[in-house]
Amino acid sequence: MGKDFYKILGVERSASIEVIKKAYRKKAMELHPDRNPGNKEAEEGFKACAEAFEVLSDENKRRMYDQYGEEGLNSHGMHHGFGDVGDIFSAFGDIFGDIFGGMGGFGGSARRQRRGRNLAHEISVSLKEVIKGGKRKIKVRKPAPCEACEGSGAANPEDVERCETCGGRGVVTRVIRQGFATFQTSGACQDCNGAGKRIKEPCVDCGGSGMARIEKVVEIEIPPGIESGQQIRMRGEGEEIPDGPPGDLYISFREEENDKFERRGVDLFSPLYIDLTTAVNGGTVEFEGADGETLKVKLDEGEQSGKVKKLRGEGVPLINRKHARGDLFLQIWVRTPTGLSKESKKQLAKLLEGQPLCSDGGHEHKGWKEYLRDLFGG
Repeated sequence: MGKDFYKILGVERSASIEVIKKAYRKKAMELHPDRNPGNKEAEEGFKACAEAFEVLSDENKRRMYDQYGEEGLNSHGMHHGFGDVGDIFSAFGDIFGDIFGGMGGFGGSARRQRRGRNLAHEISVSLKEVIKGGKRKIKVRKPAPCEACEGSGAANPEDVERCETCGGRGVVTRVIRQGFATFQTSGACQDCNGAGKRIKEPCVDCGGSGMARIEKVVEIEIPPGIESGQQIRMRGEGEEIPDGPPGDLYISFREEENDKFERRGVDLFSPLYIDLTTAVNGGTVEFEGADGETLKVKLDEGEQSGKVKKLRGEGVPLINRKHARGDLFLQIWVRTPTGLSKESKKQLAKLLEGQPLCSDGGHEHKGWKEYLRDLFGG
């Protein structure tokens, strides 16, 4: 049995996004690692709440989860779950920000959990790549520490000095008194923007930011059966920062339009054009499948336009299950011979005289994709 994300957050299945967000915030504050130091059970609960919120706050993921459960998310390659607490702060830190100074945590954890931002990149894939999967190298431009100053932002190491306002911690504590009550809050130091240091002479290459944009070649794995809109996560390939771990890179896939095949989930549809002789006599014809393999299709005598042949296991694989594939449906279209001589036309008319004709339902002037969309309602 998969996880019950609604139960984890303590909400009804019909709960609105506002209710889900409020429930997550309450649970996360209770289980936050800084409120439960050394408590592994609380930390695991904190991760579980974030995982539940990630799914239920996303319309597409929630719909998939409601229909097929956690297994449906996994089988369709929809990312959910977090490797560590830092991932959670990076993804949902804004939910805590208005209470904890925009830092994503309490007290000292704000600096301990700092990491690079997650980045997104989209690639287009052909139907053949969708079926076979494979690897591809792509170029990604992303922020990274400046090589000239090694991310310090200073022209020379001695140009970096500790911020006196926060004592180098990057965080300042403020005490607020309301009547007889006293409240203490922590937030980023405004004088050093939370860096804990000041730069006397900035680096010429990066202007004191300590960051530059680099181009990196990344090799990605294309999972067989991937669909448009789905994504994979590449740990540590996101933004790189000088004083923390890098973020992650999310690769989204967009399937290219295919003139020969129409995809419906894991099934494929395509026209099969045959000549009049083959339609009359039947036999076996060859057809190039979507993966480039040659398929043999057996035809009966007297095949009619519009009839559909089903080839099992020649469709698209289930995500991450390369050998479990959908089916291929071939709709027969009989080509009318052209350029016949008068004598040939007379002979053909004589042969066909008295033969019953099969109605095609009025679709003779439509392309095969239009016919298919009419059949499936869009």
